[in-house]
Order: sequence, then structure tokens, then C-alpha cells
Amino acid sequence: VAHLLQSAIGALPRPVGGLVWRLVANTVTVSMSNLPGPQFPLRWCGAPVRSMLFFVPPTGTLSLFVTIATWNGAVNIGMAMDAALLGHEKLSDITGRYFEDEIAALRSYARDPSLGRVV
Repeated sequence: VAHLLQSAIGALPRPVGGLVWRLVANTVTVSMSNLPGPQFPLRWCGAPVRSMLFFVPPTGTLSLFVTIATWNGAVNIGMAMDAALLGHEKLSDITGRYFEDEIAALRSYARDPSLGRVV
């Protein structure tokens, strides 16, 4: 839905599109982006690339950014948040303990799909 809305706004004449964008841009709180990359090793200035991340530039009330970059058989996840909403310690908890638990559950499921999802 968001993609269709962006396309529609982009098709409007610039002055009208700018006005509409200013009205809707401040209604977003989370941005999640997936960037599928090449499925082969990369080199940058002759050095092998070991990992990569990208981030979405903040706009309006956007306060949580989650990015996923997949390439060469790897998945890299980036996350950033407005410190006024969630401090560094709590964010470390979420991305450390909870995130690792979920990844372990996904790995178990990938090995044995009959396990299903435990909530």
C-alpha cells in the first residue's frame, strides 16, 4: 500500500505532490527496507567485503529503522532508533537476547519444519 501511495504522489505535479507529501510524511513511525544484493562475493578496492548495511535517511516522525541486506548467502540486519524513545540499554536487550532467541528458533524450524512456531 505504501509503495502505491508513493507512486501516486510521485505522479502528481511537483507543487501538488510536495504539498501531499508534507501532509503524509509525518505519519510514519517505522521504516523497514529489504535490499537484495548479488549472490556472489564482492570486493571493494581489491579488499573482500565481509558485511554490508544500509540505512534509510530519517524524515518526519520516523523513529525506528530496520534494514535487511541479503547477499552472497548472508543476511545482514541493521537497526536504529530514536534514543528519546528507547535507550541504548533497552535496544541492546532487544537486538541481543530477544533477537538471538528468535534466530535460534528460525534455525530449528529450518532444520525440522514439523516443529512449527511456538508462541
